[in-house]
Amino acid sequence: MINNRRDGRFLEVNPHARWGVVVMREFLATGAVLGLTAGLLLTGPAAGDTVRYSDGPATMTLDACDTVQSGSVVDNCSYLSMKYEGKPYYTYVTAPGALSWQGALAGSALSFPEKSWPTLTKLYLSTATFTTGLIGGTVDSAGVVRMQFDYSILINALGDLCTLSGTADLRSDGVEWLSGAGVGHEFDPQTGRFAVTSSAFSPTTATGACSRVTGFAYDIATGVGWYLAGTLTIPPPGPDQSQTAVLTAPKRIKPDGKTVLLPAAVVTNAGQTAVATVTWGTRPKAAGTKSKWARLKVSNAGKVTLRTSGKAKRLYVKLQLHAPAVEGYTAYDYAKTWRVRAARRTTSPARAANPRPWRLAAPWPSAPASCRRPVRTAR
Repeated sequence: MINNRRDGRFLEVNPHARWGVVVMREFLATGAVLGLTAGLLLTGPAAGDTVRYSDGPATMTLDACDTVQSGSVVDNCSYLSMKYEGKPYYTYVTAPGALSWQGALAGSALSFPEKSWPTLTKLYLSTATFTTGLIGGTVDSAGVVRMQFDYSILINALGDLCTLSGTADLRSDGVEWLSGAGVGHEFDPQTGRFAVTSSAFSPTTATGACSRVTGFAYDIATGVGWYLAGTLTIPPPGPDQSQTAVLTAPKRIKPDGKTVLLPAAVVTNAGQTAVATVTWGTRPKAAGTKSKWARLKVSNAGKVTLRTSGKAKRLYVKLQLHAPAVEGYTAYDYAKTWRVRAARRTTSPARAANPRPWRLAAPWPSAPASCRRPVRTAR
């Protein structure tokens, strides 16, 4: 794309047109003792995302909830859900109080250390204890949070131990698949709020004495639903990076003929294609575009070629590149001016052979002796 007009409108050159012709052109069971071990796997942001968070300490907190178990959803309460008598039943994992982790953010990757969860009490004929291993996750520039982990749930139902294990994939842009109640929420940098949920079924394996669990009318085959809600505190965005680009510009421009100013379109490290502006004139400002002095051509690939006419004794050519500022990057600007001198006159082969055509190759014949002046001699 070329901005070659004083009114600021962008023009593209038709590659099929002749020189100079320019064309205008985005949980769990009642009566259960539970032990949970989770090791989260990092999942990177989608390709093309620009992460604007700074590396540093990070804190994740899950809100406290007054309810322990219920057949209905309590807003902003983290839970595990299972099917009980054909309907979703929820165990609120933060009933003993809020849970908090101190971790770190590196690029887009979140990591939190191991932590023991407070014991859940007031469950029907039992208590529940949670333990998590190293926690990891990601948050991208759009605020989408991803968490994926393997889980192992130990259920003590009146002395019978049953272990449920599987893999859960939590994300902020989904809805809890088992009940359809928990809705994810992207990370809000202003408030720090976020919510992640398991949006798709994943198989659950049951081992041990699980007859009491199924006897309580829990359907293990349907798996487990997850919903975690709270706040995430991460370092604020750092200063914008400079937008840079690699380009090859000629050292000089031919006074009469073609010169390639840009071999291809210039793309910055922010993924933007810089807009090229080429102007020329006989004064240092090089503010004109008169076809008398030069003409411009651009290919579909962004190759910029200037053809000078050789009519100017002294010509100035200016190339400017610009890409606007985008999230995380400052604007990109580049400028270069060439001083083009008129070509020196070349000597033709005939002139080189006889630089003075008015002098004959053979000398004039000598004058006869009678016409010579006498030479005086000293006495």
